[in-house]
Amino acid sequence: MWSSSARWAIPSEVPVDPSAPEARRWAEEELARAIYDQTPSLWDRFWEWVVRWFSDLLAGLPAGGSPLVPVLVLVALAAAVLITLAYGGRAQRRARAATSSELFDDARSAARLRADADEAARRRDWAAATLDRYRAIIRALDERVLLEDRPGLTASEAAQAAARAFPAHSDDFTHASRTFDAVRYGHVAATEADHARMRALDDAVARAQPAEVAT
Repeated sequence: MWSSSARWAIPSEVPVDPSAPEARRWAEEELARAIYDQTPSLWDRFWEWVVRWFSDLLAGLPAGGSPLVPVLVLVALAAAVLITLAYGGRAQRRARAATSSELFDDARSAARLRADADEAARRRDWAAATLDRYRAIIRALDERVLLEDRPGLTASEAAQAAARAFPAHSDDFTHASRTFDAVRYGHVAATEADHARMRALDDAVARAQPAEVAT
């Protein structure tokens, strides 16, 4: 037999038989909770785009074609691009190391180059002094119409042309061009002795007569 106080086992503030509007409000609040949120995340949308892209790609394949074909094509293309970039970078570095430096990057006269070389030497900037002194030697020969300092002329090409005009200084020109390249590429640090030797060659060639008119 139930006690008369059993009715109060359920808290009086929680209705066991809500009205229709109250039941609808409860349902709306429950469905608004995060666990019921069906909005796709950014990753879900991205993955959906990838799946759709592959589906469209596969739809364009001939009947009976393998679904792995587009994947393999993409992998092969990516590998080819990476190999090309890596090989191209190494090839360019080897080409730069194997060829001589481009000699001129401006139109300074031989006198201006000599003055700049002397100024660099006063600063004890032996790299700039050595490079500009060699440029002065070749630019002076161009001004004497003994060679042409055309665009793209390299240090070694200039040395070969200069040696034809002054065969007695052939070894000096070869050494000077190699010094120029080594300093220009940063393979060696130029010294005061490098500049002194380059200046001595400049002075000697300035006084010498080219082979074509030597007596």
